[in-house]
Amino acid sequence: MTPSDSGEDDIQPYAVKNQEDDDDDDDGNDSHLATAHGTAVAEASPTTPSNSGEDDIQPYAVGHERDDNNDANDDDDTTAEQCRWIQVLVVVVTVGMIVSLIVGGIFAVKASMGGPQLSKQTVENVSATGFSGCCTSAETTLSASTQSSQEIAGRKLEKITIGTCKRGNKPGEFKSNYGVAVSADNEIFVTDYFNKRVQVFSINGTYLRLFPTVVPGESSRIPMYTSGVAFDVNPEYLWVLGFPTPVQVNGHVVLYSRNGRPIKTFDVRFLDRNRVQYPVIAMDTRNNKVIVGEGDTIRLFHPNGTLYRSINTGTPRQGIMGVTSDREGNILLNDGFKTIMVYSPSGEKIFQFGTFGRNMGQLNSPKGVCVDTSGRIIVANRGNNRVDMFGRSGEFVRTIGNVTKPWGIAMGPDGDVVVTSPHCRRGGPKVSIFPGHMVFL
Repeated sequence: MTPSDSGEDDIQPYAVKNQEDDDDDDDGNDSHLATAHGTAVAEASPTTPSNSGEDDIQPYAVGHERDDNNDANDDDDTTAEQCRWIQVLVVVVTVGMIVSLIVGGIFAVKASMGGPQLSKQTVENVSATGFSGCCTSAETTLSASTQSSQEIAGRKLEKITIGTCKRGNKPGEFKSNYGVAVSADNEIFVTDYFNKRVQVFSINGTYLRLFPTVVPGESSRIPMYTSGVAFDVNPEYLWVLGFPTPVQVNGHVVLYSRNGRPIKTFDVRFLDRNRVQYPVIAMDTRNNKVIVGEGDTIRLFHPNGTLYRSINTGTPRQGIMGVTSDREGNILLNDGFKTIMVYSPSGEKIFQFGTFGRNMGQLNSPKGVCVDTSGRIIVANRGNNRVDMFGRSGEFVRTIGNVTKPWGIAMGPDGDVVVTSPHCRRGGPKVSIFPGHMVFL
């Protein structure tokens, strides 16, 4: 039946006890109740709710009591059997829920501990390009590539590589990227020699911006070829070392803001341009001196460009290829062959270390050098395609990782080590980032 539009209560049809099933020839328009052996069957037609929103009286079936006790006993047996199966089902479901909770708890604990831990073997083999070139399928994206997408608080867990498999002038591409420095807030500044610019990346390898290395005060405003970069005592500024042309003996040391605005400059005349390939620069933040190394000489300048001190190191072969300063103002440099030297701020030699070779702890054409906050010395061991760590007294500690032809090197405030590779044999120049947990195992 259909509810009345008047909103009054509708009384639904119901089945009458012992109604005979004698309507086999019915036309089917009415859904009658069929009974068999006195068993009542409820009407099959669905009910439609009243539009008035009032309660509807639902249909019900009226039946007679059974007289057959055997049927009742059979029903009791069936009911008992069903109860037993229900009890078994409840037990199985309960056990399954308990197991799921336990397993879920284990994964939750692991997640709260920062994800799966990396084994030492995994950490030290995140780069397989040490002797076969650096152009691999895992290292070809423009901004950054990793061998794992695992992160802790937005920081990558494994080595990151910036660069593509070719030299280029697009953002994120390089043409001889020698120098590198990391700011106090983890921005990476990379000199791009033949592109005459500095490119800036996040510590996770994302390209941020670039600026041309123009020299202030020059009418031509032609950018200079850049070989080195170092942060000033004021972390909002950085010094860049470069040349008007690649073959000149006259160079510029330019102070830029972090956004690339040239502030001031002073000129440097190189003493042995025939022997030195690319002069290097560092900052003695303790004593506020700009350090320039080339040939066999270290020179310290006041920020206004006046010479403060010159130190002749007697460096053989290629000349000074890397320089840095520690927290005490001591000057560390390498000779481009096999030796790391340490000088006091006054120019006195404190000690040196290094032997030539390819074994662990030996040096082969070292380039960049930097120190951590504990005074440990980290070297771009170029000829051995390694980044090696030494104690503050020169004892070998371990290899941080493999990098093809490493050159410039710098450490960030959180212990991340950033290394440039301007001369990959089978690919374009690269920048490699070793997160702090890989450096300090």
